[in-house]
Amino acid sequence: MSVTTGLWLVRHAPVIDPEGRDPARKAYGHLDVSADVSDSAWLARVADCLPPDALWITSHLRRTKETAAALREIMTPRPDNPVAEDPDLAEQHFGHWQGLGYEAIATWQDEQSERFWANPAREPPPGGESFESQLRRTTAAIDRLLHHHDGGDGTCMRSRQWTRGQVAFGEGGNDRHDHFA
Repeated sequence: MSVTTGLWLVRHAPVIDPEGRDPARKAYGHLDVSADVSDSAWLARVADCLPPDALWITSHLRRTKETAAALREIMTPRPDNPVAEDPDLAEQHFGHWQGLGYEAIATWQDEQSERFWANPAREPPPGGESFESQLRRTTAAIDRLLHHHDGGDGTCMRSRQWTRGQVAFGEGGNDRHDHFA
Protein backbone atom coordinates (compact mmCIF):
# COMPACT_ATOMS: atom_id res chain seq x y z
CA MET A 1 0.00 0.00 0.00
CA SER A 2 1.31 3.43 -0.94
CA VAL A 3 1.30 6.25 1.61
CA THR A 4 1.14 9.87 0.47
CA THR A 5 3.17 12.53 2.23
CA GLY A 6 2.18 16.12 1.47
CA LEU A 7 4.91 18.72 1.34
CA TRP A 8 4.24 22.45 1.14
CA LEU A 9 7.29 24.41 -0.03
CA VAL A 10 6.99 28.04 1.00
CA ARG A 11 9.49 30.69 -0.07
CA HIS A 12 10.68 32.80 2.83
CA ALA A 13 9.52 36.41 2.90
CA PRO A 14 11.77 38.95 1.13
CA VAL A 15 14.98 39.72 2.96
CA ILE A 16 15.82 43.00 4.61
CA ASP A 17 19.17 44.24 3.34
CA PRO A 18 21.34 45.23 6.31
CA GLU A 19 22.75 48.16 4.28
CA GLY A 20 19.31 49.43 3.22
CA ARG A 21 19.86 48.64 -0.46
CA ASP A 22 17.58 46.80 -2.87
CA PRO A 23 17.54 43.25 -1.46
CA ALA A 24 16.56 41.76 -4.83
CA ARG A 25 19.94 42.74 -6.30
CA LYS A 26 22.23 40.69 -4.01
CA ALA A 27 23.39 37.14 -3.45
CA TYR A 28 22.69 36.36 0.21
CA GLY A 29 23.33 32.61 0.30
CA HIS A 30 24.19 31.63 3.88
CA LEU A 31 24.25 35.20 5.23
CA ASP A 32 21.83 35.29 8.14
CA VAL A 33 19.63 38.27 7.29
CA SER A 34 16.10 39.04 8.50
CA ALA A 35 12.90 38.67 6.54
CA ASP A 36 10.42 41.44 5.88
CA VAL A 37 7.20 39.88 7.20
CA SER A 38 5.18 43.11 7.01
CA ASP A 39 3.08 42.12 3.97
CA SER A 40 0.02 40.87 5.85
CA ALA A 41 -1.93 40.22 2.64
CA TRP A 42 0.80 37.89 1.32
CA LEU A 43 1.08 36.14 4.68
CA ALA A 44 -2.69 35.62 4.82
CA ARG A 45 -2.83 34.19 1.29
CA VAL A 46 -0.03 31.75 2.05
CA ALA A 47 -1.33 30.81 5.51
CA ASP A 48 -4.75 29.96 4.05
CA CYS A 49 -3.12 27.27 1.89
CA LEU A 50 -1.18 25.50 4.65
CA PRO A 51 -2.29 22.57 6.79
CA PRO A 52 -2.22 23.57 10.49
CA ASP A 53 -1.19 20.12 11.73
CA ALA A 54 1.82 19.68 9.43
CA LEU A 55 5.39 19.29 10.55
CA TRP A 56 7.10 22.68 10.15
CA ILE A 57 10.75 22.76 9.17
CA THR A 58 13.13 25.62 8.40
CA SER A 59 16.81 25.99 7.66
CA HIS A 60 19.05 27.54 10.29
CA LEU A 61 18.73 30.93 8.57
CA ARG A 62 16.77 33.65 10.37
CA ARG A 63 14.69 34.57 7.31
CA THR A 64 13.13 31.11 7.15
CA LYS A 65 12.42 31.01 10.89
CA GLU A 66 10.89 34.50 10.88
CA THR A 67 8.65 33.64 7.93
CA ALA A 68 7.47 30.43 9.60
CA ALA A 69 6.73 32.29 12.87
CA ALA A 70 4.76 35.01 11.06
CA LEU A 71 2.69 32.46 9.14
CA ARG A 72 1.99 30.33 12.20
CA GLU A 73 0.93 33.42 14.16
CA ILE A 74 -1.98 34.19 11.79
CA MET A 75 -3.11 30.64 10.98
CA THR A 76 -6.49 29.44 12.22
CA PRO A 77 -6.33 27.11 14.00
CA ARG A 78 -2.86 28.14 15.14
CA PRO A 79 -0.31 25.30 14.89
CA ASP A 80 0.97 24.21 18.28
CA ASN A 81 3.58 21.73 17.11
CA PRO A 82 7.26 22.72 17.27
CA VAL A 83 9.26 23.98 14.30
CA ALA A 84 12.16 21.71 13.36
CA GLU A 85 15.39 23.08 11.93
CA ASP A 86 17.66 21.44 9.36
CA PRO A 87 20.71 23.41 8.19
CA ASP A 88 20.88 21.19 5.10
CA LEU A 89 17.82 23.05 3.78
CA ALA A 90 19.79 26.30 3.53
CA GLU A 91 20.38 28.13 0.29
CA GLN A 92 23.45 27.73 -1.90
CA HIS A 93 26.63 29.00 -0.27
CA PHE A 94 27.96 31.73 -2.55
CA GLY A 95 31.37 31.88 -0.86
CA HIS A 96 33.19 35.15 -1.46
CA TRP A 97 30.17 36.50 -3.36
CA GLN A 98 27.76 36.37 -0.40
CA GLY A 99 26.33 39.79 0.31
CA LEU A 100 27.67 41.29 -2.92
CA GLY A 101 25.47 42.96 -5.49
CA TYR A 102 25.12 41.25 -8.85
CA GLU A 103 27.03 44.06 -10.55
CA ALA A 104 30.02 43.50 -8.24
CA ILE A 105 29.87 39.75 -8.81
CA ALA A 106 29.94 40.29 -12.57
CA THR A 107 33.29 42.11 -12.25
CA TRP A 108 35.14 39.24 -10.56
CA GLN A 109 37.94 38.19 -12.92
CA ASP A 110 39.61 35.08 -11.53
CA GLU A 111 39.99 31.51 -12.74
CA GLN A 112 37.25 30.08 -10.49
CA SER A 113 34.78 32.78 -11.55
CA GLU A 114 35.45 31.95 -15.19
CA ARG A 115 34.83 28.25 -14.53
CA PHE A 116 31.63 29.13 -12.66
CA TRP A 117 30.24 31.28 -15.50
CA ALA A 118 31.12 28.58 -18.03
CA ASN A 119 29.17 25.96 -16.06
CA PRO A 120 27.13 27.55 -13.21
CA ALA A 121 25.29 24.36 -12.25
CA ARG A 122 28.41 22.27 -11.66
CA GLU A 123 31.10 24.80 -10.74
CA PRO A 124 31.04 26.62 -7.39
CA PRO A 125 31.47 30.35 -7.08
CA PRO A 126 34.82 31.28 -5.48
CA GLY A 127 34.87 29.83 -1.94
CA GLY A 128 31.30 28.51 -2.23
CA GLU A 129 29.36 25.45 -3.29
CA SER A 130 27.98 24.54 -6.69
CA PHE A 131 24.26 24.51 -7.42
CA GLU A 132 24.60 20.76 -7.99
CA SER A 133 26.14 20.31 -4.50
CA GLN A 134 23.40 22.42 -2.96
CA LEU A 135 20.81 20.32 -4.77
CA ARG A 136 22.34 17.07 -3.44
CA ARG A 137 22.41 18.50 0.11
CA THR A 138 18.80 19.72 0.04
CA THR A 139 17.57 16.57 -1.69
CA ALA A 140 19.11 14.44 1.07
CA ALA A 141 17.31 16.63 3.63
CA ILE A 142 14.00 16.18 1.81
CA ASP A 143 14.58 12.42 1.62
CA ARG A 144 15.13 12.32 5.40
CA LEU A 145 11.99 14.38 5.95
CA LEU A 146 9.86 12.16 3.71
CA HIS A 147 11.30 8.96 5.20
CA HIS A 148 10.63 9.99 8.82
CA HIS A 149 7.19 11.45 8.17
CA ASP A 150 5.56 9.04 5.71
CA GLY A 151 1.86 9.72 5.54
CA GLY A 152 2.01 13.13 7.25
CA ASP A 153 2.22 16.66 5.97
CA GLY A 154 5.23 18.94 6.05
CA THR A 155 5.66 22.67 5.56
CA CYS A 156 9.17 23.78 4.54
CA MET A 157 10.39 27.37 4.54
CA ARG A 158 12.94 27.69 1.76
CA SER A 159 14.48 29.90 -0.90
CA ARG A 160 13.30 30.29 -4.49
CA GLN A 161 16.51 28.73 -5.84
CA TRP A 162 16.17 25.71 -3.57
CA THR A 163 12.70 24.94 -4.89
CA ARG A 164 13.76 25.38 -8.51
CA GLY A 165 16.37 22.71 -7.90
CA GLN A 166 13.89 20.36 -6.27
CA VAL A 167 11.40 20.83 -9.11
CA ALA A 168 14.15 20.16 -11.65
CA PHE A 169 15.13 17.02 -9.74
CA GLY A 170 11.50 15.90 -9.62
CA GLU A 171 11.08 16.34 -13.34
CA GLY A 172 13.89 13.82 -13.77
CA GLY A 173 11.45 11.08 -12.72
CA ASN A 174 13.01 9.89 -9.43
CA ASP A 175 10.14 8.01 -7.73
CA ARG A 176 10.63 9.72 -4.37
CA HIS A 177 10.45 13.15 -5.96
CA ASP A 178 7.73 12.86 -8.61
CA HIS A 179 5.47 15.03 -6.45
CA PHE A 180 7.79 18.00 -6.96
CA ALA A 181 7.06 18.18 -10.70
